[in-house]
Amino acid sequence: MLNKKKITLLSTTVVLLRRNFKSLVSKYISPQRFNLDIKYPQFPEKFKGTIVERWADYWKNLLHDYAEVIKDTAISAKQQPLKSGALLTVLGIGTYCVKNNPDEISYRDAVISYSEDMMFVGPLVRNPKTVKYLKDLEKSYNEGTIRRLSFGLFSLIWKDDYNDCLGIYKSQCKYLGVPVYRFHERIVDFGFLNKWFYLDKYMEDFDVNPEEWGDTD
Repeated sequence: MLNKKKITLLSTTVVLLRRNFKSLVSKYISPQRFNLDIKYPQFPEKFKGTIVERWADYWKNLLHDYAEVIKDTAISAKQQPLKSGALLTVLGIGTYCVKNNPDEISYRDAVISYSEDMMFVGPLVRNPKTVKYLKDLEKSYNEGTIRRLSFGLFSLIWKDDYNDCLGIYKSQCKYLGVPVYRFHERIVDFGFLNKWFYLDKYMEDFDVNPEEWGDTD
């Protein structure tokens, strides 16, 4: 779950990177430090013109290309430290989001955990919307129609029409699947940074039944 401690740590890291990147670049990165002129071994005469030499030339050229990229990146970082710092920050945040992108197993675990919490609440005080949401999810899981779509940084849980194991024509034909323009109607939950937002939203007042207080006026 994304809590205040993680948000504070992430914000502090971004601030420190922005403050110190320029000085670090000026101190440690210079074209002289990245003089990557690599001396390659010479092949004996008997290997010249053979597949061994061609194979070695391929890897030599590849290594040379990577060395040039590193050198150009270092020079660019030296010349534009703020831009490089911003790109490094975005890359770091993106990597953190990808690493903490929740999967379908975490969603299933969350559904089971919340369903167990609901069992400890009396039927008369359960929130009807939460009950319906959890029942629909459990029905979809029993039918095998729950799917996860990952976008790298975040994930979507959506509901398909048929189980993957079903062999009828409509379930196998790609032209009869869910249309793209109606896909938003099938979205069940949105996951980001190990947090499922729709599920957490429905569980906020799961032990409060508004209908219980309908006749108190």
